[in-house]
Amino acid sequence: MRLTQTWVACAIAMVSTCVAVLPAQEKTSEKPSRVRPSKEASAAMKKADAIRATAKGKKGEARKAILREAATAYIRVMEDFVGEPIGAAPASFAAAEILRAEGNLDQAKSLYRKSIDLDGGRYGDRSYLQLADIARRTKDHSGAIVLYQKVASGKASSGRAHDA
Repeated sequence: MRLTQTWVACAIAMVSTCVAVLPAQEKTSEKPSRVRPSKEASAAMKKADAIRATAKGKKGEARKAILREAATAYIRVMEDFVGEPIGAAPASFAAAEILRAEGNLDQAKSLYRKSIDLDGGRYGDRSYLQLADIARRTKDHSGAIVLYQKVASGKASSGRAHDA
């Protein structure tokens, strides 16, 4: 029992010594700046999101028609704000997701690549992962492996991907 108390006391002393040696971190009131899309891009994206939201609860052709309309709206946002990647990339990715689910794989692949081109830091991993899944499902196994390896190696994006 006494030996255990001695070890605990030594451990506490060592930790407190290490903590005392560490420099104090400066507290700053600055928050990291986050790039945001313009008000116009945000408004256009909200309109496309609202169209997509109306598909919830719908079935069959009615749902498909609404989702096609939403995909068209997202593509319009991407085209209108192509000079503003922070607004265009999410629109491109959202349109790609709808088209992939609908089965329009060629157009979905094109839009996933566009989202990578526009903002690979945020949409690289996710887009490459979807492209790899499409390649695997279409029996392009070698292409799928290359894309999965790109995602696994971490070369597809940066730390900004966590904010997407």
